[in-house]
Amino acid sequence: MELGVLPHLKRDPTADTDPTKHKQPQPSVPIVALPLASERVYLCSDVISPLADLQQLYPYIDFTSQFQRPEIQEEPQNWWLRFQNDYSRDTLYPNPRRNDVEWRPSENGQRYVCPGEPEDCFQDRMTRLYEWLERRDEQTIALVCHWGVLQWLTGYEFKNCEAKIVDFSTLAKET
Repeated sequence: MELGVLPHLKRDPTADTDPTKHKQPQPSVPIVALPLASERVYLCSDVISPLADLQQLYPYIDFTSQFQRPEIQEEPQNWWLRFQNDYSRDTLYPNPRRNDVEWRPSENGQRYVCPGEPEDCFQDRMTRLYEWLERRDEQTIALVCHWGVLQWLTGYEFKNCEAKIVDFSTLAKET
């Protein structure tokens, strides 16, 4: 393995963030946090901790190289889908096309405290993830992410914590 890629590491911003209480590993390969590989926003628990908290807790992970866009001068603190009037400052969605159709189950009166990620935003992000992987020089990349991302890329139904070796040439580039 030449590179480790993680979408995020801590969803619960109230969890213990004291890095002195955790043994810090010494990875043998670079590890990069990649917001494009985050799971599809479904519930409020999918809103991820701010970068400053994650950088303190996991100093051996690169939280900077994949978060900057040239048109944004300061480092973003939030790296998940946010529905605001001004999308232009958002890290993941530079040009979102908000679809207000609720796609999550609601036939039994389910209510959600945050908007779900619209299908077009998710599809766009997955295409950009594929393109990011395609541009990499490394031959062996460990991509650790959630079921929906892996299913989109591979077409496989992964079990929780399942690992597979997948050749890039077999990945689907849906658009």
